[in-house]
Amino acid sequence: MLREIIYGLHYNETEHRGFVCAGALKNFVESMPANYAINMAGHSMGNIVVGEAIRMGLQVRNYALLQGAISASCFDPRTSLFQSALVNAESKKNGLTPDTYMQWGYRGYLQKVPGHLVSFYNEGDFALRTGRTAKAKETNWFANQRNSKPSNSGPGSYTYSGSPLRARYIMGRGKKASERVLTDARESMALVARSRTFPVGAESRTGGVIGGGVDLLDSQYSFGRERSDHSGEFNRNIQDHMKAFYAALLEAFELAPNQ
Repeated sequence: MLREIIYGLHYNETEHRGFVCAGALKNFVESMPANYAINMAGHSMGNIVVGEAIRMGLQVRNYALLQGAISASCFDPRTSLFQSALVNAESKKNGLTPDTYMQWGYRGYLQKVPGHLVSFYNEGDFALRTGRTAKAKETNWFANQRNSKPSNSGPGSYTYSGSPLRARYIMGRGKKASERVLTDARESMALVARSRTFPVGAESRTGGVIGGGVDLLDSQYSFGRERSDHSGEFNRNIQDHMKAFYAALLEAFELAPNQ
């Protein structure tokens, strides 16, 4: 089970690290005995690593996404999942960004990955959709996509030009500024592209290669909008609705609870 790498405000940089780390996960899993059946679970931004490893060719029998902090459009490219706040953020003021994978955006990136995929989602998840600081500043994945793409944190900034399709990173200002054109789709997705949909872990309607969904707000699990609920399956006592949760996880893996 792979958990998120970092929880905090630096979603874009963390996502890029996740993409880059995927090869190491693939190599590790493939070093196991050949007769192993691989069942994988990824939590939050850990799904960046798992999803990319599967896209790179890692073979898994079952893959459960737990509150996945990755665009639902990666798995399900339907425009009916688009959110107006994200679509409307595509402006000259906020910065235009790529949409489809052919443009080095999110939509359709993982729509052909093999295996049985199921998403454990929470539409009120703090880290993915509803979280705010004590000063009412939004700190969730959805707000980051709306307000912080393309990324301009650190010493430089990212830009995107739709014609021709070019994502660039500019360091410095004026005559001393240096520019490079991006050559990696993963850097473009993480630091330039704005998702047009909610993350898969906060979107109940995700279809495509997602074979099903389990609502973490279900009365059996009682995951709500508290910050701690984003990692509730790891932080809670087993008696606190977690026995039923892990039974559902095993069922999603098509395994009997005693296996």
